[in-house]
Amino acid sequence: MTTQSNKRLVQVFPEQEKEQVNSGMSAGGGGCACGADAGGASINLEEMLAQFLKEYGDKAEIKIADYSTEQAVFEAIESLNTVLETSKESLKATRENLDLIMSQSAPIIAIDGVIVAAKNLPTVEQLAKVITGELDFIPASSGCC
Repeated sequence: MTTQSNKRLVQVFPEQEKEQVNSGMSAGGGGCACGADAGGASINLEEMLAQFLKEYGDKAEIKIADYSTEQAVFEAIESLNTVLETSKESLKATRENLDLIMSQSAPIIAIDGVIVAAKNLPTVEQLAKVITGELDFIPASSGCC
């Protein structure tokens, strides 16, 4: 499932922001802030993805799940279920269980429809290694995630 320009498709399902979970609305983002950049500083999901695109934007396209409207949430659930099925996960996301799934597993990162990281904020280098085929998945960190 590569994009039309032969770039790898990176799908990101961040945790919904806590204050907007009950309303079904969120701006996305979220995720653990324990990944480390090359200098060892803590970064968040948005910063890591921006840095990744800056360095590897010619190799991958990033699509971040949107939770800002009910229609966007519905589309995010459909995309997540496709990823779960492709990854041979028996779990099925619904509007009723999405908050629980994301609180236990976010961020979920898939490449070309296959989960490569869950509940783990990878480094730019780890994500690049999966894109280039050097890694099949991103190992869980032993940090705060």
